[in-house]
Amino acid sequence: MEALRAIDIKHCEVGTVSSLKDGSVKFTVYTCELRPSESGALMQLHGKACQVALLPENVDEFETVEVLTEREGKTQSERLYATLFVVWKSDPKHQEVPFNLWRERKMEAIIDYAKKQIKES
Repeated sequence: MEALRAIDIKHCEVGTVSSLKDGSVKFTVYTCELRPSESGALMQLHGKACQVALLPENVDEFETVEVLTEREGKTQSERLYATLFVVWKSDPKHQEVPFNLWRERKMEAIIDYAKKQIKES
């Protein structure tokens, strides 16, 4: 497997910026045309926790706003929740039941499976 590389893209533009329910922000970045190797390196970062620095161009002075988050990426429980949602959404048969109820049933099945792995002493 090829090692991940840091990517420094010059001359890009911030597109849509929107706030999400959890207080986080989602934004798009439009790049100039990239070579296949550059776009491939960027694609390898899909779904990975990263750092982002946005520096304005053609400005002599600017103030830096440092944003420190308490966590690095999604927790395992957040990843499981998101994965269960994708599974539920991918099958119309699952959608006959509201997601929260379907998720509770799946979580109970996972808990029951884990409990069966406990060896009595």
